[in-house]
Amino acid sequence: MIPFLEMAKLVMMHVRGPELLEICSSSIRLSEGDSEQLWFELALTQFQLWEAYVRALHMPSILEISSTMLSKRPRVSIANAKPLHTVLLQEAYSTFLIAMEYPNSKSSRCRNDPKYQLQMLSHCTPTFLIAMEYPNSKSSPELLFPLARLYIEYGSYRGALAVCTLLVEGYPASSRLNEAIFLSALTASALDRHRESAQYFQYLTEGQGTSSSFPYRLAAYQFSLLAALELSHVPGMRALEREMYTQAYKALVKLPPALPSEKTAHTVFTTSRKNEEQRTLLWCRDAQTWMDLAQRLAGPANAPLLVLSALNEARRRMKPASGGLPNAKLLLEGASLLRKGDNLGAERIFTEALLRLSRVEYYCTRHERFLLEICSDSWREHFALEHRCATRLQTMLRRRWRLAKWRLGVAHVLELRRHVMATRIQCAWRRFKARQELAFLRKKQREREYQANIAMGEYDDRLIELQMNEAARKIQSLLQIARDKRTLRALRARKIEREALLAKFTGRRTELGKLGVFRRWRSFASTRKKERLDAVVLIQRQFRVWRSRKLCSQLLLLRQHQNGILEQCLARRSASLIARVFQVWHILMVDGRNDRDWASRRIQRIYRSRLAVRQYHAELRRHRAATATMNRLLSDRKQQVISTSWRALANHALVRRLRKRGAAVTIQKHPGDKLNGFEHGVDEL
Repeated sequence: MIPFLEMAKLVMMHVRGPELLEICSSSIRLSEGDSEQLWFELALTQFQLWEAYVRALHMPSILEISSTMLSKRPRVSIANAKPLHTVLLQEAYSTFLIAMEYPNSKSSRCRNDPKYQLQMLSHCTPTFLIAMEYPNSKSSPELLFPLARLYIEYGSYRGALAVCTLLVEGYPASSRLNEAIFLSALTASALDRHRESAQYFQYLTEGQGTSSSFPYRLAAYQFSLLAALELSHVPGMRALEREMYTQAYKALVKLPPALPSEKTAHTVFTTSRKNEEQRTLLWCRDAQTWMDLAQRLAGPANAPLLVLSALNEARRRMKPASGGLPNAKLLLEGASLLRKGDNLGAERIFTEALLRLSRVEYYCTRHERFLLEICSDSWREHFALEHRCATRLQTMLRRRWRLAKWRLGVAHVLELRRHVMATRIQCAWRRFKARQELAFLRKKQREREYQANIAMGEYDDRLIELQMNEAARKIQSLLQIARDKRTLRALRARKIEREALLAKFTGRRTELGKLGVFRRWRSFASTRKKERLDAVVLIQRQFRVWRSRKLCSQLLLLRQHQNGILEQCLARRSASLIARVFQVWHILMVDGRNDRDWASRRIQRIYRSRLAVRQYHAELRRHRAATATMNRLLSDRKQQVISTSWRALANHALVRRLRKRGAAVTIQKHPGDKLNGFEHGVDEL
């Protein structure tokens, strides 16, 4: 949704020449040449702004939308403030009102009345007075549809019906024809022409218009429900009403369920054992069916009159013990009554929804309070009084809290001061007691020293002798301990030296043992490889001999058979014909044999090359593994010479082995040359 003033800035690109766009209070002045597209876009944008606002009137998002719109509008006093949806409707209606001839409104005043013109001009802004002054705008369906909507919102149902008739008759091939028919049904229902309204809804249900889609994303069964609801107000149409309910139920079960009532109906349809008439009756008596219909009509259709009819039907079919409509549906009903102009009814509904809430939700809810403030001055004053009382109570509580906090702070400061003074007194007392205790201890120490000096004077010689004897005994014991420690250190050093010699000798023996084992392993591996290679060569040689003998025997048998056939042919035909046939046959036989030999040789060559590559990679892996093992075994610097010689020996052995293998593969790739010579010799024989 693009706000009106932002849309005005976007439409500036349509204006040619110098321009000056000024936004003053609630009007837009454009000092430049005439621009039809600009005013067309501005009018449609203002209508879309109003329509988006009233569609969200019953939803919580209206709070954010309303705050956003009010922040972009000039400030007015609270006493002169009007509801935002009324202001938007008046601005959108003023856009289309001045430039068109329209029927009488509810007050029976026409466009030619000077007083009425003066009154409406006082409400119009200079921006929207120009929108419908252009000849193309008066016949534009894009502006006629919003104009019909505005007529319906203002209560001028005859004017809306005239505009809808103009749209239906003047634009029969339009893609929005079904929308015009829906608006015609809405205005006919508002004018108490319920039979005509039901016929319009039946027409939409049957899908007879030029557009195959249903308007405003409503389903076919919902139009049937609306037709049945209109027929319920017409006396003598009970049978047709039941028929419309039956058609609606049949259309419902064909659709995938999306709404709660649709899911319930599909569950009953697939699980219940009741007949179709009973299921239809249960579905029609379900209040959720009509509440879902009202929710859909409040969305894209934007039809508050039909919403009220559907909610009244839901309230009528609701059980007394159910507790009435949910709060969301009550807000929808109140918003529809508010748009209809029934402020008292809307106030009653909103009051019921508000009083249903608990005490906490009563003071926390914003949506119900917002709607009650729109439709009721008494509730607005009541909420303002609540707000003032809550503000005063909060002020008092905050003052008391600050006073209690200040008192706690003062008490804390006093307590800190008392603690500091007590700490100072305790420190002074402890210092005094410590000095007194120190003086007493010094006095006792001096007395002990004096008594000790007196005793030392008496026993001085004996004491010196005893001390010297004790020192001598201690020196003698320490000397023996020192000698034992020196002996222990020498034994440990000798043990470490012997262990080092043993470790060196053991390491040398281990290396020599590893080298011998590796030599035996190498000789064994080379012997095994040579045996396998000799076995493979022998098997290949025997296989080729066997295959050559088999081919020779087959060729001899084939030649004998062919010679028998030739003898029979020679006995029956002439010599020249037999010679030509034999020559042709011989050429074909030779060509076929050459092709087969060439194919078999190619297959063998490819297979042997792949086998040789595979064996080469296997030998290379084994060689690398043996080399890695030797590198791990010969890691000492003393064995580097042995490892170098072994690496050279291993490389030489690998090269010789690969050369032998290459020679064997080369010989095996051309085994058919001698066989071909043998076959040619057989042919000559």
